[in-house]
Amino acid sequence: NDSKDECMQDDDEDGWGDDDPPEGVTEGTDCDDGDVATFPGAAELDSMTECMQDEDEDGWGDDSPQDGVTAGSDCSDDGVDPCVVLITQDGTADNTYDQGLIAALQLDGYEVLNFADTDVVLADGNGVDVVVISETALSGEIGGTMADTTAPLVCLEGLVWDEMGMAPEPGITNIDDVVILDDADPLAAGLTGNVTAVSGTGAGLFFVPAPAGATLIAGVAGSPDDVVEFAYESGATMLAGFVAPNRRVGLGYDADQAGAPVVTVEADGIALFRAAVTWVTEG
Repeated sequence: NDSKDECMQDDDEDGWGDDDPPEGVTEGTDCDDGDVATFPGAAELDSMTECMQDEDEDGWGDDSPQDGVTAGSDCSDDGVDPCVVLITQDGTADNTYDQGLIAALQLDGYEVLNFADTDVVLADGNGVDVVVISETALSGEIGGTMADTTAPLVCLEGLVWDEMGMAPEPGITNIDDVVILDDADPLAAGLTGNVTAVSGTGAGLFFVPAPAGATLIAGVAGSPDDVVEFAYESGATMLAGFVAPNRRVGLGYDADQAGAPVVTVEADGIALFRAAVTWVTEG
């Protein structure tokens, strides 16, 4: 790939010549000739020309590679520690709602990358295992910023479901319990009947009429046609013809930001959240 005529060294047999060869050997552009997954253009979604490492072959380069290799966007290229972008109001875990989400993600082995709703950009979803939009993210700030991300996504901020192309703008209720609509679905986390999702001052649920093309998981307790949790397969047609770039779940746990809310995502609510993250990442 460097030259068919020059005498180069290619120890890893990836078609690229060593950029630091022995004396008398023509220099190539492979920044790590001992790794077949590292060469110019290896991480084509980051760059078609930079010499990056892409061990998991997902198109994104390792974000913390060895010296001499250009850093890419993949925060889990070694496949050991998956990573999640968690978008919250201020990029911190200074409230019980986000603390519950983070604890659940860490329990499942995720490295949590916190972003404030005012700072996150679409490219922050590149190379991550999953994006989670917390309800604490302000809808007026985050809007549809992550609508086009190719990462799997779970969105708890119902007020941006329309801007994310997932569902119409939702209604809001102060009811804290959901009813499981299909207890055989893996997204139901083994739960049945009515379960408490959230609790505390400012707690409630976002709900929408059943979105066309979505799998329906949970509704408002006592009003099952008001859908609180729904899921789309990658490639599914969502709101207004928008096609899901990857698997997506809407999970409507409200935490009203007026006053001084102290909202806790309860154990069954966490179980549904963990099941959602597992489902979107296994697609």
